[in-house]
Amino acid sequence: MRVLHVMTRYLRGGSEQRLIDFVAALPECEHLVLVGAESNIELAEEQLGVHVEGVAHLVRELRPGDDLRCIIDITRRLRRQPVDLIVTHQSKAGVVGRIAAVFGGRVPLIHSLSMANFGPGYGRLESKLFRAAERVLAPATSYYAVVGADLARRFEVAGIAGEKFRVVRSGAQMPGPRPLGDEMELTGDAPVPQHRPTILMLGSLDARKNVLDAPTLYRRVCEQLSADTGVAEDAVAHAKPFLALAGDGPLADALRTALADPIAAGDAAVLGYVKPVGPLLWDADVVVLLSTA
Repeated sequence: MRVLHVMTRYLRGGSEQRLIDFVAALPECEHLVLVGAESNIELAEEQLGVHVEGVAHLVRELRPGDDLRCIIDITRRLRRQPVDLIVTHQSKAGVVGRIAAVFGGRVPLIHSLSMANFGPGYGRLESKLFRAAERVLAPATSYYAVVGADLARRFEVAGIAGEKFRVVRSGAQMPGPRPLGDEMELTGDAPVPQHRPTILMLGSLDARKNVLDAPTLYRRVCEQLSADTGVAEDAVAHAKPFLALAGDGPLADALRTALADPIAAGDAAVLGYVKPVGPLLWDADVVVLLSTA
């Protein structure tokens, strides 16, 4: 069985992990993977263990000319090399990939998504266009694989094929037994101190995750702690939390700039991509998720 995967952008994130899990779960299938121009193809081939090809005109932004060329390119590929199943990943690939599939052979289609492609995180025009596209493409889509029932309900409320949604949760390996002593040390931009309470944010550093709200959140926590008259001044310094941000993405540099003072003072660190995350989770007192989409 030959399966074609089409993904907008392969970097390091939840959608990419879902693709990794999909390929690993079906080793008996031949997996063909197409990724957009903003992807790390070398990383994709390393993590997937299959051949990955780039599609030059597949980008996240709405670009009518490039989008049309992308549809034509994928359609031609499908006519040259028929497949048994097409799985699209992420919003833009979900649209152009499914349109190409309709013209390229009408094979079964699964659209895998971790977030809605309309509403929070998208502009008004983008939301209208993606919502309209989903309504048009719903009849051609065999199933939608979504990460949670709340996401399925958002599509159903928008009038989009509620009966075709299947919840396929993203698996996450538990951290395992708590390490002892030096095993807890984590390398990155800076080690996470062992003697202070730690606030952890873990995920892609992009606008959808609202990561630039983290500095404001951290300042408020510190101000509240300082304002607590029941805590002695020397104890406040000792109890001041450490902010650890693990992940990578387009806002990494902006986040470091916004956190310049806490980083310089040794109160925060942007750790970059971290794997495995078990030691980091064990080290955290609070895990914060600021996403709204």
